[in-house]
Amino acid sequence: ATIQGGIIAVASGGTVNVAAGTYVENDTIPKAMTLLGPNAGKAGCDPTRTAEAIVLPATNQPNDGSASCVVFELQTSGITIDGFQFDGHNPTLGAGYSMGGVNVNAGFAIANSAEGDAGSFAQIDHITIQNNHIRNFAWQGIYLEVDFDSNHSWNYIRNNCFENMWEGVQTY
Repeated sequence: ATIQGGIIAVASGGTVNVAAGTYVENDTIPKAMTLLGPNAGKAGCDPTRTAEAIVLPATNQPNDGSASCVVFELQTSGITIDGFQFDGHNPTLGAGYSMGGVNVNAGFAIANSAEGDAGSFAQIDHITIQNNHIRNFAWQGIYLEVDFDSNHSWNYIRNNCFENMWEGVQTY
């Protein structure tokens, strides 16, 4: 019934297939896996996308000066996220942060820190984030940061659609 339930249940290296629907969650991904939404393999702006797996934030924390809500927190290497819609506007949470005339409730769709750019970062690599529609976030759609002069690479961010946020992708 929840994406987090599938994440917990799947074996490391396994696949979680997520059905179309709306999911109000802030999920933590602690092991290598593939998360497939109903539009896996279709570019984020493809007009032939079918019903979406829409992920909305469960908490209203777009930016409190030190931390922001992250919808999917990546804690390890070897994760693929393909075919979702992430929307930082959850109308049930009330006032958030006005971004492009939209009330947004989260700072980041996907990051390797629970607190976006204010937290400590999981040192990750071999990440693939593709074919997602990401919209309405206060800061970045995707934010990945690793320690300076470290050897973390082989990350692929491709065929996503970004709409209404400060920056679509930011990496360090």
